[in-house]
Amino acid sequence: MAFSQLVPRQRKRPAPAGEADPTSVPPTVDPYAAQAAVQEHTPPGWYVGQPGYEERYHQRSMHAFDTTEMPADGKRSGEWTAVGRSELHCLGEMARWLAEIKAGSWPE
Repeated sequence: MAFSQLVPRQRKRPAPAGEADPTSVPPTVDPYAAQAAVQEHTPPGWYVGQPGYEERYHQRSMHAFDTTEMPADGKRSGEWTAVGRSELHCLGEMARWLAEIKAGSWPE
């Protein structure tokens, strides 16, 4: 298949004038506010794990997936892993991506 035949991914549309962007998550230094942002932006039916430290890469990561998807072997089609330098950065990334998923577009 030629590259020109591939269908481009749906781009996020800007919010109409006068409306706040539902996918914008302000950065925070408060871990409780960061966790609250993740919970606020989690779409219905999604499970979000806790951030874990990966010693091999010296970074934090957390995983989220759609629980309504039928289980199958291999990678799920509705899953996301956020990676960050710190727990706060990881929570912020996850909140931002979940907000995009909740708004109807898939993060790139």
